[in-house]
Amino acid sequence: MMSPPIDGLRAMKQPTSPLPAAPAPALRRSGWGLRVLFLALFAGMAATAVTVTVLVAGTVLSLAGTRAAPLAPAPTPAAAAALGTPPPSQDDVNVWEKHGPINVVLLGLDADDCGRSTSLAQRTDTMILVRADPQTRRVAMLSIARDLYVYIDDVHGAAKITTANVYGTQFENGTPVPGSGPNLVKKVIQRSLDLPVHRYVVVDFRGFEQIVDALDGIDVDVPPSADDPTVGLVDSHYPDGQCGTMTITFLPGRQHMDGARALQYARSRYSTSDFDRSRRQMQVLMAIRERATSLGVILDLPRLLPAVSKAVDTDLTPEEILSLAPLGRGLNPADILTFQIDDTVANPGYVMVGSSEQWVLQLDPAAYAPLRERFLALEPPPTPTPEATAVPPSGGAAPAP
Repeated sequence: MMSPPIDGLRAMKQPTSPLPAAPAPALRRSGWGLRVLFLALFAGMAATAVTVTVLVAGTVLSLAGTRAAPLAPAPTPAAAAALGTPPPSQDDVNVWEKHGPINVVLLGLDADDCGRSTSLAQRTDTMILVRADPQTRRVAMLSIARDLYVYIDDVHGAAKITTANVYGTQFENGTPVPGSGPNLVKKVIQRSLDLPVHRYVVVDFRGFEQIVDALDGIDVDVPPSADDPTVGLVDSHYPDGQCGTMTITFLPGRQHMDGARALQYARSRYSTSDFDRSRRQMQVLMAIRERATSLGVILDLPRLLPAVSKAVDTDLTPEEILSLAPLGRGLNPADILTFQIDDTVANPGYVMVGSSEQWVLQLDPAAYAPLRERFLALEPPPTPTPEATAVPPSGGAAPAP
C-alpha cells in the first residue's frame, strides 16, 4: 500500500507567477455583455480550446451574469441613447498584454448514478487546464486526472483532487456561495502542480447537454478500438440516470451526436480508462469549438445564448474575454498541444483516504517536471507521445490509447 505523503503534499511550493486581481462582484445580464460576445466572435475568435472558454464565458456575461465587474467606458451620445453604455473596443482593452500567458481551468461537475448532483456541492468529474498566450497565439491543454492524490487544506488533509470543489464550497442560508468551490480548486492545482491558475469556467452534466443541444449537436470522429476495428466504444456500466446501469455503444467513424450522446461519449470510462476518457473529452471540446464558431451558429446566437447561459459559470471579466478574441486568428487547431496527468507522470496505488482504501495517482515529481516545463513554455515534446499530441481539427479522431 502507498503511504500518503501528506507533509510532502502540504509543503509543495506556491507558483511564483502573479495572478491578476480578483474580479469584483456581480455583472448582471445586459445587452452590454451580448455585444461583447458578438464583437469577440467577429474579431477572430476561432480554433482554440480557449475559444470554448470565451464562448461559454461570454454567454454567461451576456445573459446570466458573473461575479466580475466591467470597466466603465464613457458612452458616446448616440450609443448611450440607443444601447446604454457601450462596451470598450478591442483597441482600448488588452488586459493580458503585460501579463503573459493566461491559465484557465475548465471544470465539469459530477452527478451520481441516479442522475442527480452528488450534493449541493459537486465533485469535478472533468478538469482541464488551458494555457494560452495571446501575444504568441500558442495554446496547450493539460487534462488532470480526477484520482490525483493531493493536499486539499489543513482541515481535510490529502484526498483525490476531484473532491476539492466539494470541500471548498461554502454556504449561505443553505445555498452554495458562487465561486467558493472553484476558488479552492484553483489553489489546489497551484499548490499541487506548481502551476498558476488565473480563471475558471464551470459547467455541469446537464449544462453540457444543453450546450450541445443548443448547437444542434456536434460531429465527432470515433476512433476504432485497438482490440476490434469494427467497434468504437462499448460501455456496459454507464449510469442510466435511475440508479442503475445500461450499455452504450458507439461505432467507429464520424457521427453526429446530440447532447445526451456527446455526454455519454465524453463521460464513459468503465470499458477503457480515465486517461482515454480525458482524450475523448478534449476531442469533444474541439468539436464544440468547431460547431460554435460556424457561420450558421453565429447567425443563430439570439436563440443559442439563452439556452447556453444557464449552463455556465465563470470569473472571466468582459475585458478579459475581449482581449482573448484575437487569439484564434490564424491558429490551426491541430497545433494545440495536449498533455495529461496520467500514469506516465504519476504512480498508481491504494491509500487510506478517511476510513476507506482508495485507488489514487500520486505525482512523481521527477517524471512530472519535464511535462510541466513544456506546458508552461507551450512547447511540444521532442518526440510525439500520447500525453502531448495535437488535437485533430473538426472533432477528429482522438489519439489511439
